[in-house]
Amino acid sequence: GERSGSFHLVTLEPGGKLGVGGSALWDDGTWGHDRINLTGVIYEVCPDVVRHKGLGGCTELRKFVILRDFQKRLLGTFDSLKEAWTEAFCLEVDGTINFSAFCRGCKVVCYKGDAIRLWSMLDEDGSGSISFEDLSTELVEPGAT
Repeated sequence: GERSGSFHLVTLEPGGKLGVGGSALWDDGTWGHDRINLTGVIYEVCPDVVRHKGLGGCTELRKFVILRDFQKRLLGTFDSLKEAWTEAFCLEVDGTINFSAFCRGCKVVCYKGDAIRLWSMLDEDGSGSISFEDLSTELVEPGAT
C-alpha cells in the first residue's frame, strides 16, 4: 500500500523456462482503486515451520486472553463468529482454512497481534488447518469455577 507499514498479499509463481519470469497475483486489492509498490517479497513458509513455533512458554491465562481478544475483534467486525468465519476467511471445500487464508482473514478484521502465535493456539493438533469449531471454542478463563 501507500502508507508506511501497510502490506498486501501477493502470490508469486515462477513461470517460463530456466526459472526466469513468472506471475504475480494481487490477492487482496480492489481493481482500479488500490495501488501497490513491491518493495520486498515475503514467502509463505511450509506449515511444518509454523507448527514448530509453538506457544513458547505461553501460560493458559495468556492463551485465554489472546483467543478471547481475537474473538472480540471478529465480533467487532461481524455479527457472529459464524458470519466472520464465512466472510473473512476463504474456506476450503471441507470447511477448514489453512494458514494463508487465516492471515488474509486477520487482515480483513485488522488484527494487529502475532498471527503465527495465534495460529499455533488454534491449530493445536498441528494439522495445518483449522475448523470453525477451533475458532469458536467457548473460552473459560483459567482458574474460574
